[in-house]
Amino acid sequence: QNGIFVARMFNHFQRNGDLIRIANRSNLVNSCYSGSIQTRSRDLYFTPAYYVQKLYATLSGQVVVRIEDDSSDLDICGTMDEDANRFMVWVVNPSERAIETQVSVDEIGVVNSLRYLTISGASPTSVNSFERKDNVAPIEEVVRPAPILYRKFPAYSVTGMEVKVAT
Repeated sequence: QNGIFVARMFNHFQRNGDLIRIANRSNLVNSCYSGSIQTRSRDLYFTPAYYVQKLYATLSGQVVVRIEDDSSDLDICGTMDEDANRFMVWVVNPSERAIETQVSVDEIGVVNSLRYLTISGASPTSVNSFERKDNVAPIEEVVRPAPILYRKFPAYSVTGMEVKVAT
């Protein structure tokens, strides 16, 4: 739940960046078990919210891209690098069912590479722990580029779709 909430907030911040002056993450370490990083004397693990924040922080572009979306069930946002050679499409599926949809990338140019980074759990209460540190962690999938793709977004998931185009 927390990872999905964080992703939806980031999508909101990206869509409305011209209105938001500052946003920050509190509860970074431990903090009554709600921190993104959980520690004990000689061990630590990362929560799903940590992985979501890391993906957005390292992969989002500097320019927001308007995404046309026919689905009312998915929360979708897009960014691109300033040179328009790399696009990130962020798709959050907060529902209890997987959602298959068509993704069209034909208007952005010739696609050189395409990869998905997906974080999902079996239920909205899926978490990591000291015993199961990678229970909910990003899974990377590189796929063959095509102008139109069909993608099934798992239930309770956050997916970053990285698209690199020819220069």
